[in-house]
Amino acid sequence: MKLAVNYEMFVDSFEAFDRSGQFSRNGLRALFDYLSDIERDLEEEMVLDVIGICCDYVEYDGIVEAANNYHDFGEYTQNDFDDDQLKKAAYDFLTDNTRVVVFEGGVIIQNF
Repeated sequence: MKLAVNYEMFVDSFEAFDRSGQFSRNGLRALFDYLSDIERDLEEEMVLDVIGICCDYVEYDGIVEAANNYHDFGEYTQNDFDDDQLKKAAYDFLTDNTRVVVFEGGVIIQNF
């Protein structure tokens, strides 16, 4: 038996596994939409694995913070990059290496 999961059930599942603090409300919404898009694109149903999602994906406040966990972007600020150039360099680095979900208030990346 399979059960179609809507957004509310998705959020409730994180609460049931005591993982409600893993992602912000906006982050959960973005992640739900992202995973739903993948499921639709692949035309294959996914199994909701809250623990697996929490291990695979991490939320950050910003794209530069996320990228700094994998590469030192301090060199870009020393070379007089402006904020937009720094964000673009961080975004390009991440999208070259992993999946990136940008949303209002933050970014979620798949660990790599």
